[in-house]
Amino acid sequence: MAAAFWRVERLLSSDSWPLVITIGKPSARQFAEQTGLVQAHVQRWRQVTVGKVDFQPVNFRAAAEPVPMPVQWVLHQPSEWAAATDDTQVQQEFAALETLVAGVNQRYRELFVRERSLWRNKAIDDLIDAARLADVLQPGMAEGRPLRLLKGLGWTPNLSSAIAFY
Repeated sequence: MAAAFWRVERLLSSDSWPLVITIGKPSARQFAEQTGLVQAHVQRWRQVTVGKVDFQPVNFRAAAEPVPMPVQWVLHQPSEWAAATDDTQVQQEFAALETLVAGVNQRYRELFVRERSLWRNKAIDDLIDAARLADVLQPGMAEGRPLRLLKGLGWTPNLSSAIAFY
């Protein structure tokens, strides 16, 4: 449940961005005794292409002058976070969710972000159509018949007004 809360906060609140992640600095001892590891750490952060890595000069007793060290990683938007995971499944899910959220009325967005099981492994276009249909349905419209039978009875909803709404 906590993961769903954070997912909603991260993905739907503009106040959550940018996401600033602190990067740990080596201790003075690590800098002096494990120079190769420290250099590799700095080099890996220099190679990061997603978001922005901020470097600041850090003073170490074992160095003659301040050494530029990565201190924070800034991700400006959710798509950068998805890219930063370097996980194909996360990126695909994010792309699907992004399409879904962009295509439905705002009232459904939190529900879809919170409840992944509602949209995972389903056709996104069908979900968007269903949300748009839900927006135009009114009490009594089916005249007492189950909604699933309406299409078979020749009733097709006019979605043009729902589509124009978006």
